[in-house]
Amino acid sequence: NSGTLTTTDEIIGVNGWGVFTQNGGIHTVVGTMVLGQEGKSTSSRYVSIYDGTVTALVTTSSSAGSGTYILNDGTMQAHKISAGDGAGKLIIDGGTLSVVSGNISVDTLILGNSSGSDGSYTQSAGTVKVGRETIGKQGQGTYVQTGGTNEATTLSIGSQGTYELSGSGVLKTNYLDIHGTFNQIGGTSQINSGCVD
Repeated sequence: NSGTLTTTDEIIGVNGWGVFTQNGGIHTVVGTMVLGQEGKSTSSRYVSIYDGTVTALVTTSSSAGSGTYILNDGTMQAHKISAGDGAGKLIIDGGTLSVVSGNISVDTLILGNSSGSDGSYTQSAGTVKVGRETIGKQGQGTYVQTGGTNEATTLSIGSQGTYELSGSGVLKTNYLDIHGTFNQIGGTSQINSGCVD
């Protein structure tokens, strides 16, 4: 589970459906990683397991691109991560995610998706824009925000999830669903409605 992959820009899920799973090593995207780019035709579905190998090529038909990036271990570094015209999903189940600009724009962000996983992200700057954000779905998830803006249409904190807001961080969400831990030591939270379990 070692090795290095460096790209200028990267698109996962073009004219179809793509999944990139990283189980180790260092993956650097100098420019922008795009998850899900719209397409209208039958295309190939690539499932990539990054530990030095690329596996599975399946033909599928899709009216829109769908891209998923799963980080299980290792280090993923990108300047920016964004969803294209299709659906983009970012899942962190371990390892280290480093976004230089702090800018992430995806349809779905999950920290701690799988049982036994431990996914975390620290935001100190930039803007995170997400349709559905889940911290601790079936695994343990931690989101530490000390700066920047996190805008989620829906933010769910599972029973093993922790969200820590401090410093100059701004959290904006239409709906906050708390089953785990939400600590606001500083920063600003703008929550339209929610549920605390």
